[in-house]
Amino acid sequence: IITEKLITRFVPFLPLLRRHVERCAQRELCQRGECQRADVVSSVGGAMTYTPNDSQYFSSTGCKLVPAKVNL
Repeated sequence: IITEKLITRFVPFLPLLRRHVERCAQRELCQRGECQRADVVSSVGGAMTYTPNDSQYFSSTGCKLVPAKVNL
């Protein structure tokens, strides 16, 4: 793929920490007009899956699942 130049751009990403996921949840809530819901922000941060399993440091899905978790 690389030698044939089928990939034209690399988009690097950094794994997200729990605080970053909570910021995503806060932003999602603010878009819905509910910025003051710190309880939801905390519960969304706790409901996500983190890796590695022993230290659970990085979010395994980033912020993709945050809107669905905020709906709960």
